[in-house]
Amino acid sequence: MAFAVASDRSQGTTETVIIVGAGIAGLAAALDLLRLSSSHSSSADQGPKLKVVLLEARDRVGGRIHTQPFCDGSGEGIDVGASFVHGVHDNPLTTLSKTIPFTLYLPPESSASRYLSRSSAGTSLSRSEADRLDYITFSAVFSRLRTLAQTHPHLAFDQSTSMMQALLSEERDVRDALWPSLEDENQVIVGAAKQIMALWAGWTGAPLEQVAVKWWGFEREYEGEDAVVKEGYGRTLIEWHRKEVAARGGEILLDTEVISIKDSEDESSIEVQAKDRVSGADRSFTANRVICTLPLGVLQHRIGNAEGAPALFDPPLPARRIGALHRLGNGLLDKVVLRYSTAWWRDSSLPDDERNPQILLCPPSVHIGKDGSLQKVDGTAAASVKSDIHACSALEELKEGPLLVYDYDIIKFQPTLMAFIAPPLAESLEEESDAEIGRVLHQRLLDFINPATSARPDPPSEVIVTRWRQDPFSHGSYSFLRTADAQKGGQEGSTPLDMDELARPLWEGRLGFAGEHCHADCYASVHGALLAGQREAARVWSEMRRRQQRQSE
Repeated sequence: MAFAVASDRSQGTTETVIIVGAGIAGLAAALDLLRLSSSHSSSADQGPKLKVVLLEARDRVGGRIHTQPFCDGSGEGIDVGASFVHGVHDNPLTTLSKTIPFTLYLPPESSASRYLSRSSAGTSLSRSEADRLDYITFSAVFSRLRTLAQTHPHLAFDQSTSMMQALLSEERDVRDALWPSLEDENQVIVGAAKQIMALWAGWTGAPLEQVAVKWWGFEREYEGEDAVVKEGYGRTLIEWHRKEVAARGGEILLDTEVISIKDSEDESSIEVQAKDRVSGADRSFTANRVICTLPLGVLQHRIGNAEGAPALFDPPLPARRIGALHRLGNGLLDKVVLRYSTAWWRDSSLPDDERNPQILLCPPSVHIGKDGSLQKVDGTAAASVKSDIHACSALEELKEGPLLVYDYDIIKFQPTLMAFIAPPLAESLEEESDAEIGRVLHQRLLDFINPATSARPDPPSEVIVTRWRQDPFSHGSYSFLRTADAQKGGQEGSTPLDMDELARPLWEGRLGFAGEHCHADCYASVHGALLAGQREAARVWSEMRRRQQRQSE
């Protein structure tokens, strides 16, 4: 077994750690390694002296975290990637919000989501029914279904059953557990709850028909509400990490796309080949250790699927690792941002402490009366819950399907609306133009919010559309645990063990991995990527110190 030569501070030698990717996982790993190296430099218990280099293919840091400025340069821009802190209690991001600092926006406790339908003529669902609809939907998805996933004799063992199948199940024990007051509850409210459940695909990153109910709620989440980073993650969390890394001597090379990562024949070093995306020149790097923080989608695209592409890893990843990599679901959540000159949609009848940024545009099957009451739900829930983008165009689906919109006039006093586009619509909508998407969404908002006004608001001054699936440096948004599918050749479903497998180091510990997909308790979150990067930095530092100590004995 060969090792890279250990560092000796007294002789001035340095070990190099290359981190592939400068998203939050890579930046967090770099910062912790530099901190550890610095904190031990003057102590009797010295560790190795480190050189830390981050290689980033984009022309910016942050990866799937990006605060995009507006064209006119006004305001603080808006997060077109990650934007939430999921669970504010004891979350490391909450701690960082006080250090960096940044503001965590939470909706007022006295506020309620704003539900609108085409039939309501601009009138929102009444406060009492909106509260009830929020409660019924959230309880079924995030409380009762999680309990069933652990306790039900069928669901707890069946990898092929999806979340949507369970939520719409007619099996009496499942139905009664999820909708315990179905018999005496307002049937219309329960029906509406089932109609809008498809919106939770934005949470999972995949249609609920593809998410395995067996593992729903397996992760250990932080408690508390979800908060929006008011100033934007990119301008705060990412920029702070970038500055801290640079101040401690770390090097960040942008527009540097890693082509291959190769172990040396004597296993003493790792060779990294990259391409300068500006000049086109080839670049070579040598490191003692490499931490790969490439997104799950990029790894899936580069390993086993991309014909003719050079092998990313040499030697190749072991079969068990490749299996885990391709079993894991790679989800998608896109955003459409409409920037206006004025917030024409503002409900001036509500005081500030009752305004909630969450606007839900209901599908045609849900009818809200002009008096704000929930009147009826057409058809069976099972028949219309699932969006079928093959039966209609993506733009038609955008016009009619359930849609979640956030009001940034409430969050940061910007006349801006952001629509969250969940799959399967997101996959298809990426093929449409920004102009058409903006036109259709603007018209739908007018029809739902302001249908009777003679002076129609002007179209948006700016339309921003994300396409994370088409992005070559992400190929998606975040991971999920998918169902097994007998119709696709017996395709295996994914499990939390796949995430643990993807997090394990290779090449005697010299090649490590980090990212949201490497944290089974906090996947699909910013704090998951942050914690995975910090965990990997701690492992690398600990192993390097132990090796140094063995060398000095």
